[in-house]
Amino acid sequence: YLKTDSKTSPVKDSKVRQAIQYAVNKQEIADTVAYGYGQVGSLYCTPLTTGYNAEKDQGDMYDVDKSKALLAEAGYADGFDLEITVPSNYSQHIQTAEIIAEQLAAVGVNVTINQVEWSAWLSDVYQGRDYQSTVIGFDISSQAPSTWYKRYYTESSNDFTNFSNTEYDELYGQALATVDKDQKHEIYNKLQQILTDEAASVFIEDPANLIALNKKYTGYQTYAVSAIDLSLIKLAQ
Repeated sequence: YLKTDSKTSPVKDSKVRQAIQYAVNKQEIADTVAYGYGQVGSLYCTPLTTGYNAEKDQGDMYDVDKSKALLAEAGYADGFDLEITVPSNYSQHIQTAEIIAEQLAAVGVNVTINQVEWSAWLSDVYQGRDYQSTVIGFDISSQAPSTWYKRYYTESSNDFTNFSNTEYDELYGQALATVDKDQKHEIYNKLQQILTDEAASVFIEDPANLIALNKKYTGYQTYAVSAIDLSLIKLAQ
């Protein structure tokens, strides 16, 4: 996630954010941190939501030359300094930040990783919005696209990137107002396009949900949302 309105960081420029998007090799991150499981993508929308459009998902987008060209256009041909704040209790986020640091170095961006306690991340980054960039993951609490896209709605309390786009806000309001399914999906496609064009964040992957179950048990059910029903687990006959 990139704080899009930062007054002290080049990431306030959409071209710089796009450059970062192209400099990040998402497949390398997935192969290293997630052992090759999960699905890389470009959309801030898991394939499990009803508004996901595979045709708009550009996948990895890794292109170092394009990244360098965008940085030059934005006036940062020699690169810049970027701090990534990560919660110290999540090794996968720390490892991801370390890989991103190496990848961004290839286009001249000098990354410093700032590890903080989880409570500090919640208070300073998520609530206080005092950061330049961060690596974090969110559980799937709902398959409704409105829940996901609300994170970039200007008036949303959890728009912790401070992303603000008038067209996006208007379209999001239209999506909430209509009850027509096809119309909703058409609007969600437009929201996806805006987030991609503006590089509001660098969506890396939809991680796999890996579960280990002793062979003496059966009945475990996998859900699209972050929920576990232990009542279904029984001793195998």
